[in-house]
Formats: sequence, structure tokens, C-alpha cells
Amino acid sequence: MNPNQILEKNKKQISAWIWPLIATVVLVLATIIVYYPSLNYEFQFDDIYNIRKFFDLRHKTVKDFLFTGTRWISYTLNSYHYKIAEYQPYIYRQSNILFHIVTGILVFFVTLLGVSNLKNRLLAQKALPLAFFTSLIFLLHPVQTQTVSYIIQGQLEGLAQLFMMMILLTYIFYVHAQSVITKIVLLALLTVLGILSCGTKEIAVLSPLMLALFDWFFISQGSFTEIKKRMLFFIGYTFLIVYNYATYLNVPFIKDSLLGKGTVGNNIGNILTEKSTDIISSYTYCISQFKVILHYIGIFFWPFNISVDYDWKITPDLFSFECLVPLIILLSILAGTGYLLYKNKISLFAFSLLWFFIGLAPRTTIIPSTELVADYKTYFSSFGMAFLLALVLIYGYQWIIKKIHLKEKTFTSYFASIFLIGILGYGTYDRNKVWKSSEAFWMNIIQNSPQKARAYNNYGVAIAEQKRHEEAIPFFRKAVKLDPQYPDPWSNGSVCYSCLGKTDLAINLLEQAIRINPSYPEFYNNLASYQLQKKNYAEVKKLAEHAIKLRPHYGKAYFNWGQALYQEGDKEKAHEKIKYSCLNADYDVPETFKTYAELSVELKKYEDALIGFSTLYKINPQDKDALFNTANAYFFLNDHEKAQQIYTQLVAENPTEYRSWLNLAETYIKKNELKKAAECYEKAQPLTPQFPDIPRRLANCNRLLAESVRG
Repeated sequence: MNPNQILEKNKKQISAWIWPLIATVVLVLATIIVYYPSLNYEFQFDDIYNIRKFFDLRHKTVKDFLFTGTRWISYTLNSYHYKIAEYQPYIYRQSNILFHIVTGILVFFVTLLGVSNLKNRLLAQKALPLAFFTSLIFLLHPVQTQTVSYIIQGQLEGLAQLFMMMILLTYIFYVHAQSVITKIVLLALLTVLGILSCGTKEIAVLSPLMLALFDWFFISQGSFTEIKKRMLFFIGYTFLIVYNYATYLNVPFIKDSLLGKGTVGNNIGNILTEKSTDIISSYTYCISQFKVILHYIGIFFWPFNISVDYDWKITPDLFSFECLVPLIILLSILAGTGYLLYKNKISLFAFSLLWFFIGLAPRTTIIPSTELVADYKTYFSSFGMAFLLALVLIYGYQWIIKKIHLKEKTFTSYFASIFLIGILGYGTYDRNKVWKSSEAFWMNIIQNSPQKARAYNNYGVAIAEQKRHEEAIPFFRKAVKLDPQYPDPWSNGSVCYSCLGKTDLAINLLEQAIRINPSYPEFYNNLASYQLQKKNYAEVKKLAEHAIKLRPHYGKAYFNWGQALYQEGDKEKAHEKIKYSCLNADYDVPETFKTYAELSVELKKYEDALIGFSTLYKINPQDKDALFNTANAYFFLNDHEKAQQIYTQLVAENPTEYRSWLNLAETYIKKNELKKAAECYEKAQPLTPQFPDIPRRLANCNRLLAESVRG
């Protein structure tokens, strides 16, 4: 081999890894830039119930969640998040964005290795741009915000897809490994990844089928002889996944669904049938999914009408227009896919469509759900659609170049990449703004789904939380009009009337909510709050106790019970209930800790006061009153060293903090450091109008100092 040949070979070797590296960096940076503004967005929708109101996060350890169901990884992850930052959304969103980026990079390398391995060298030469555009579309398409910014679904759907891509990449290496030891190690890794994937979300049950699909198109490349070599692996891996899910899933429900006998009821505020009492069967759900699947395809080509919540209804009749037309279109697409396979049994276009449809199948066929359409369900399938769009881009670009008789130039590819990043990136950034606040989130849903009762209810809650009670009431009325049997707007409207001083009207509305749903603890607790305003303390205790029976860790109910006891003069029992509300139940908010700490001081329970005030300061380090009272608690517990440290910190930060100078003087007196005590009394002189005893204490301190000198 001559020097020129060696140089050319080296250039090819360098190019083989430098361009994938550059592509990876571009993909990561683009995704970070687009999603970065959303890091501090609020919790939204089911995130509130699955994270903020998920009581077990407070008291269970990471170990308690391991292997406890089909979604244990999400619980474990959130337990870890809670230990780090409690309920600060950024840590949860940070993880979701990281998962999305890692999944996107795995998509890149799975596509790159898969296409590079093709015997069709013309296609294999397009491996890098195909991989780049597939990953780019996967990472930056606006539809993906429905999963990435939806924290709980990013942990469920997102992690299911992350593990799928990890399994796929490991499988590629396993198939091509030459060493027996390497194969054994990779097989062990596949086993571990398979078991772990069963703890993400139920959709991961498809991983054996997806592996076989990928193998057929990219490894065996249409050869039955080749794929049969790994038949034992597929049987074993399928058994592994099915066995793991069999230990977790509701087998009778799955069995009934597969037999077409599955049924579910409507969720309150999300009525999918004509009447709220109607049952959603496997059949009606299945025929309603034809229009949904068509919608899922459409949002990848036209993502301008996506919504987190749609007001679509179940289709009751197979021969209705809304069922028959989508069915004909879908059958045409499937027939087209079959034709592609007939012409070329490893058609990449056919692979894309099969991946997409198979990935959707468990949620769009005969397993009924209380959710008819949800765009986050496309995340697992989106690899297929992203690959399809990348193929269209590559072939479309080549067709245009050929049509206008231009030579394919590198700079045009760069321009196309930058243009696509800009378009997709801006679309995702703009769509992501919806998740910024509850007000923006629910108003967007109202605009997209004007017949959705829970959208009006939850928008009303969002603005009521901003003290805009008068403005919120019409939205609760609209929700009631759309669904009179939806109890939440009755209850939330009552809260607004209560805040406006119309307590009797609030009670009437809440009693209506209880008639609709007598098993909802919030209703009884809210009613207890109103009765507290009316000083009906016996009724408050009765209602709070009933709310706690329905939800044993209901902290607000314990707090109201404690308030009633306090007003009745039973301060010891009041202290017990209020303490329990924030330390053992779920009302761990500043208001509760402040009440608990102040009542502890009143009852001279200084250890409790220390817990309350120090927790308040931990929640809000800007709360100097909490820090000052923490020092006071240490003082009364005779821990003068710690009290002195805090008082010293306070006066160092603010020399006009006269109360801390006074208490610091008292601390030095306890330690018999008279000179320092006198200096502190001098600093505290401006407090004399409030504490007339300061001059006498200073004089007495100076007298003792003089006596010690004479002695």
C-alpha cells in the first residue's frame, strides 16, 4: 500500500467517527437550547397528583419502590428527586430532558448502525444523513413536548422508549459480536435491560416484537434462514418479558380485553360517551381509535393543532362517517405498506409504518381506556414516524436536485439541516410555552377543546389560585353546564364564594358536590373550613374526621380539626393534630409549620418549636423571623452555643436587628460573659420603648463587671 492509499484510508477512518461525533454534539446542543427555558415550568395536570400529591414520596425510601409494579422506576426516580429538591419542578424536568436527549442519541446510533449494515450500498451510503435527520425529528418535533414536558409521562413513556433503544443498540452489538465472551456479556446486559424495561410502562411489552422487526429489516435483511438462527433468543427473550409482566399486570382485565369483553367507566370531567353512566367497551373503544390513529399520523405532518386534552367522543357505530372514513384511509395505508413489502420485503418505508402502527397497537385496539386520545402515546412509536419523515426528506431532496439538474453539494445539506433545526426548534419552543403555567396550560386546552368540562374547571382553579375569584366563577359554571354530574366545579365554585365572604352559598354548592360524589375527602374538608368560619366547631371535627377516614394522610383535615380544638380551648389536643398534619400527614406547607411552631411556644414545647421554626427557615431561607425564632428555641432548650451562633449571624447580616442584639446579650449573660453582654445591651438600646427593662439590665451588667474588677 503506497503512502497516498494509507493517507486516504486514514481519512476514511477519521471521517467514520468524526462526523457522527459532530452530529451528536449538534443534536444535543439543539435540544438543550430548545428545552432549556422550560426547566422551571410548573407541575401540570397529572404531575400534581402523581408527584406533588403522591404522599409516599415523603416517607418511603428509594428501596421501598423497587420492583413493586409495572411503573416502579418512575416512583423510584421521583423518590430520588424528592430527596434532592422536594417539589422543585426543575429537577424533575431536568431528568426528562436528559432522558429525551439520551433516547434521541440512541435513535441516531441505532439508525446509523442499522442502515450502514444494509447490503444495498446506495442506501448504506445515506446512513449518516438518515440517522441525523431521524434523530433530529425525534428530538425536536413539537409533538414530543406532549411527553417531555409532561413530567410523569416523560418518566413512563419516555423511559419505556429509552430502554427500547438501549435494548435495540445492545442487540445490534450482540448479533455482530465475534467473541463468545462478548456475546455472553451482551446477552446478560439484554436480560437486565429487559427486566428493567418492565418497570417503565406496560408498552414495553412490545420490545421482543420490535427487536424481531428491526432484525428482519436491518440484520437478517429479509432472510428467513438468517433470522431463524436467533429464534431461540427471541423465544427466551419473549418469555422473560411476558413472565415479568404476568407478575405485575391485572391478568383478568387483559384476558377480557383480548376476548373483546373489557369494559371501563368514564372519568369524572372527561366524559367520552353520550351519557356519563355509559360503559366504554372493547368494541366501541376499538372502532373509535380509527380516527385517533389518523390523528396521530397527522400531527407529525401538521403539528399546529395539538392539545394535551381533546374533547373527542366514543364512536358508537362502525358505519358512521367519523368511523368509516378513517378506517378506509387506514386500510389504504396498510394496503400500501403491504404493496411496499411485496415489491421489496425490506422496504424502509414499510419498516417505518410497521414500527409506528405496532407501537400504537396496544393502546389503539381492544384494550379500553378512560382516555380516548393522548398525543404522548405516540412517543414509543415516534421512532418509526421520525424515520419515515427522514426518508421523505432524503429522497425528496435527491428528487429536487435531480429534477433541476443540480449537483448535490455539501453546503446545501448544511443549509437544509440548519433550516430544519430552526423550524422544528422554534415550533417546539413555542409549543412548550403552554406548560409554563396552569393558566396558560388550561386556556390552551379550552381553545382546542371547548366542550371539555375539566378544562374550564381547571382553568378556573388556576386563576382562583391568583385570588381572581370573581373571574373564576363563570368557568366553574360553564364546567357544570357541560357536565352537571362533575362534582369538582361545584366544590371549586364554593371555595371562590367562600373567599368572597358568601359562606352560606359556598356551603350549598359544596353539599351538592357531596351528593354527586360522597367519597371525595376534599369536599368534607372544605366544608369543615366553612364551618370553622361559622364557629361550628363540633361540625368541623366531625367533617375532618370523616375526610381522614377517606384519606388517612390528609393533612389539611388534621389541621382544621386542630384549629377547632384550639378554639374550644383544648390546646394540647390541638397541638397534637396540627403537629401530625405537617410531620406525619401531607400538609407540610409554611402556614402549617408556622402554626405548629407558634403553638409549641405557647405551650412551652420548645423541642417542637425548634422543629417547626427550623423547617420554616429551611423552606424559605429568606425568612429571618423563622431563623430568629429557631435561635429562641435553642435558647429555651439551654443550647446557648447554637443560639449564640444564630443571633451572631443575624446581627452580622443586619446590624439594626436590635431584637437579636438583645437576645444575644441574654445568651452571654447565661454564659457569664458580662463584657460581651454589656456591648450587646448597648446595641439593643433602640428597643427601649418596647423593652423598658434594657437600661436596668445594662446597668446591672456594668455593676457586676465593676465588682469583678474590684474583686
